[in-house]
Amino acid sequence: MTGHRHIHLRPTRYAVMLAAVLAAIWFSATNYETNLGYLTVFMVASMALVSAIHTWRNLMGLEIAPGRAWPVFAQTQVRFDLHVHNPSKWDARAIVFDNPLRPLKGGVARLEHVPAGGSRIQELMAFVGIRGQYNISSIRVSKVYPLGLFRAWFWLPLDLKYIVYPKPSGSRPWQETESAEADARTLPAPQRDGDDFEGLRPYLPGESKRQVDWKAVARGRPLLVKNF
Repeated sequence: MTGHRHIHLRPTRYAVMLAAVLAAIWFSATNYETNLGYLTVFMVASMALVSAIHTWRNLMGLEIAPGRAWPVFAQTQVRFDLHVHNPSKWDARAIVFDNPLRPLKGGVARLEHVPAGGSRIQELMAFVGIRGQYNISSIRVSKVYPLGLFRAWFWLPLDLKYIVYPKPSGSRPWQETESAEADARTLPAPQRDGDDFEGLRPYLPGESKRQVDWKAVARGRPLLVKNF
């Protein structure tokens, strides 16, 4: 769970550009004694300060728990889940999860909306190139909502371990599928129905699908029929 002492806030480059424009307007208003210039500076500066409060408040109180990380092959993408809960009375929007450090360098995910009192599951993916066992120790949670003038962020400690296996080479099918097809070719011919199960045989077009071994089909085997 995050608290207000863990959240950092700093202006973005757009805030710096806006500050330069307001300074120029203030300088012009001072030289030419233009009340409209002062009014513009005060209104825009007030909106910027209010947006900073909203940016900070949208991260305050979020409860984020790590989910599960799945083992993967090298040269693919690892993925893991984060469980996000918003116990506050304000909706949380445009939350960004990333980590500029290894092993998650380049992995960025954006959670658009978490309603007040609601929960969401966010999946984060990142490219992994080398096999081995890794540990995700932390991840950065940030946002620039609503105006993009200020960035609020904090580091969320995690303890997610995952394994990257060596990437398999070639495109040879699994041995189980090959043996299943070989078994199907050597099965006995169809016999009349009875009470004793004799084995499996290849499916013939036009036959009833009641006796098809659908569990074998789900494992990647061809259509086989239970022979009684």
